[in-house]
Amino acid sequence: MGSALVKDPIIYERRTNNLVEEKVPIKLKTALQFLFGTMLGRCIVLTPHFRSYLKRVTLEKGWRYDAKESKAEIAEFISGYGIDTNDMEKPLDEYETLNEFFYRRLKAEARPIAAKDDPAVLVSPCDCRIHVFPTVTEAKTIWVKGKRFNIRNLTGSERAASVFENGSVVICRLAPTDYHRFHSPVQGVVGDDPFAWLGQEYYTVKKLAICTPLNVLTENKRLYFSIRTEVFGEVGVVIVGAAHVASIKMSKREGEEVKKGEELGYFAYGMVACPHCALFSSPSFLLCCLLHYLCCVCNMRYAFHFGVHYAMFARCLHSCGVYALVCLVDTWVGRRVERW
Repeated sequence: MGSALVKDPIIYERRTNNLVEEKVPIKLKTALQFLFGTMLGRCIVLTPHFRSYLKRVTLEKGWRYDAKESKAEIAEFISGYGIDTNDMEKPLDEYETLNEFFYRRLKAEARPIAAKDDPAVLVSPCDCRIHVFPTVTEAKTIWVKGKRFNIRNLTGSERAASVFENGSVVICRLAPTDYHRFHSPVQGVVGDDPFAWLGQEYYTVKKLAICTPLNVLTENKRLYFSIRTEVFGEVGVVIVGAAHVASIKMSKREGEEVKKGEELGYFAYGMVACPHCALFSSPSFLLCCLLHYLCCVCNMRYAFHFGVHYAMFARCLHSCGVYALVCLVDTWVGRRVERW
């Protein structure tokens, strides 16, 4: 294996403006490097026996972490992943199972919604490593290497393929250390069409797998729905399942209004969760800290701003030179946020 495979992913930490390495247990990292970083490993992953194994261990993991006995594993889980417990809604001893701790809620003041009453500012839907691509083509060129990746295969919808063909893609990847409830990045109304459940596989969704020819995002178990907004048009949401963490519970239903930052659902161990993918019908928003997004993955907490509608930004720059666009975007959005 080449040296590139043994390096941990480099993450830009949005809160501190530092570059950090993502923590991955050594045994897991070694296994992933073999299975997805070598030709032999990828051949093994595609066998029916291995795919059946992933489904079985995912189901068993859910049973194990739903059992009362799993409460004894919470402390080790926190220590192993370095989880910050200061923002938890309840004291640690009130969580009866590891799964209950895993999808814990946070204190109301832990994640203030950026520009809460401003529909033109986007917020991160979850604690995640966020990848933002202005176009679907760029997402395929830089990050998603699956041979069958396109909007039609991702959403299972011809209409979505037409709506989002020239739009932007935001991929939010969660890790075990993260808060595992997800929220709406926009203000709007959940689409009237029934939630679409798709796929049958449970591949890992870590970078090493996404960046291979394996069709992870278009074959894994997943959920698709849309949110209608006044500012950004239609926004598509795809929740993609993964090995072990593959259970999703929705807090919102079809046709319901949703506020920016409001909870949509949560993930749990067991059997369709992990990355949260948002599709925008056109490249209608300007990314905060643009150069950082183009250079590397960004670690971002739920409710933090990551973009703003072009039209709103243009109004504030009407008298400014175009050369100031990139330099001013993060400062401008920050000031909008501070007003709220």
